[in-house]
Amino acid sequence: MQSKLIELTHSLELPPDGYSDEITLQVVSCFSCHFRGVAVYEESRHGSLDSESWQHNGYQVSAEALESLVNAIGLCPSPRNTRCECPTHTSIRKMNKHYGRYGLNAANIGNHFEMRLVADKQDRVSHSEALLQHRAWKLQGYDAFAGDYYPLDGDFNTEADAITAARSCLTEIEREQPSASSGGQDGIQDRVFVVRPDGTMVRVRD
Repeated sequence: MQSKLIELTHSLELPPDGYSDEITLQVVSCFSCHFRGVAVYEESRHGSLDSESWQHNGYQVSAEALESLVNAIGLCPSPRNTRCECPTHTSIRKMNKHYGRYGLNAANIGNHFEMRLVADKQDRVSHSEALLQHRAWKLQGYDAFAGDYYPLDGDFNTEADAITAARSCLTEIEREQPSASSGGQDGIQDRVFVVRPDGTMVRVRD
């Protein structure tokens, strides 16, 4: 996969397990190509006192799984609290037990990639803030058959303008991929998302 400058848009601290002492579940976004995915940072201090190991991996997931995770993190009142007993933390702990670690096995995982640190923390924060200040509302398409995201044209000053444009895209998609043969928005018809200035996105339905 081509290298991308990826920013963290959401994160959720998870309690330690039998593998790692520190675990962070993250949503990541590339502001240039609109790629969005999930990442997991893990740090282990097992062994000698001065030993420390970590890994930071990203995963391509389905649009539905990504939207569900973003909404779930948004509902957590204390995402940095590993002892939080909110429904989001509780659900992920149950997923670890029944569906694999962090529930990712149930999230339609695609390709995975290695996350690399390219700047110090302050630079990352400043860069992120600058991007958010200058970003507009955008659109992103999702090919439900191939499982791939793709950018849609247009920068919008308001959410209302972005939603109007998204609905126009859906009209065009319906013309090119009729519900009678594609199953519509609940089938394999392409989907449209509004990408907010903070990198989060919401699906638009006609």
